[in-house]
Amino acid sequence: MHISLDRCELLAAARNAEKIAPPKSAVAALECVCLDAENDAVTVTSTNLELALAQRVPAEVQESGRMLIPAKWLSGALGVLRTGRVTLQHDAAGRVHILSGATEYTLAAPAIEEYPQIAIPFPEDTVFVSGVPAMVKRTVFAISDAIDRPALKCINLVFTDDALHAFASDGHRIAMAKGCSKGAAATSLLIPAVSFQKLAQLVGAKDTLRVGVTGKTIVFSKENFLFSARLIEDQYPNAEYVLSHLQSRFTILTDAEQMRKALAAVASVSGTQNRFSLTFQADVLQLRLESELGISTVPLSVTALSGQPEGVFWYTLDTLRECLRALDGTLTLDVAQQGVLLLTTDELVCMQTAVRQPKPIEVPNKKQRKNAA
Repeated sequence: MHISLDRCELLAAARNAEKIAPPKSAVAALECVCLDAENDAVTVTSTNLELALAQRVPAEVQESGRMLIPAKWLSGALGVLRTGRVTLQHDAAGRVHILSGATEYTLAAPAIEEYPQIAIPFPEDTVFVSGVPAMVKRTVFAISDAIDRPALKCINLVFTDDALHAFASDGHRIAMAKGCSKGAAATSLLIPAVSFQKLAQLVGAKDTLRVGVTGKTIVFSKENFLFSARLIEDQYPNAEYVLSHLQSRFTILTDAEQMRKALAAVASVSGTQNRFSLTFQADVLQLRLESELGISTVPLSVTALSGQPEGVFWYTLDTLRECLRALDGTLTLDVAQQGVLLLTTDELVCMQTAVRQPKPIEVPNKKQRKNAA
């Protein structure tokens, strides 16, 4: 193998590959990137068996072939070089040579036979999806951290003939983000949230991806880029059914940014003990937080849309704050049975269950100072 290519382009691909390849593995080949040179490009591949990434970089290929280079070492070496192009050679003794100007690196490479192949779905079995980074932002905050419920650590992607919905739930709240999908599809898939987050870090907000499934793997691809992730086979709560069967008691209209600011203001007294409530009174929503540090109350003007907005409802401050960070624009708040709060914008629906009224704040008694004898 003998290739020459732009150093910056290879460095960008190497740094992305390093995010996927494990720093330590029982299989030494997995710690490497695989360079596969053919025609006028080199494909840079990395995998940890759960995720795989393939990036195609233009190159002058004098001799085609495949070779492995440790991922961390490659990105580090390319990062300290300063010339515009680099040359990579793989000799008959199994050594890799990287040349750039007067600098040459030489190292032994693991055997290429140990490196796994990435499965690619047929083009006719794929659909087009866009807005992945936005879907990730609007869902991952709601996943569970319970190690005994692997399904709730996933994002549920539900494809229909004309839409894509991404669901996340921790059992107490649900986030449903709307995505953009083109192509005939009707399926429900579970992708680990960490995998979906990794994909969002590698693509742009406006990128359109071709999506397909091969075996137990979902594959996202675009020009010169392919990302695959292992799917989880498990039962997922029917979040869509839950959301569609909520019965609204009343509805108000406000602005997501204004409510975020009000929540930030009221959270100024948050402590180790928190009693957080929303009080609905016609056209005013009052946010109130009590803690061992004090009491904070912030009124927020709203517009009543339906029903009679009234009552006091208790929620967990941190989970509601996470939900509001993902919301933008005009915000509709519905209060349903048992105080379930439904926050809706054009792109996101977030359901938050109410909690029982917390016990009163316990203020420790100050120790009385003993008079000196």
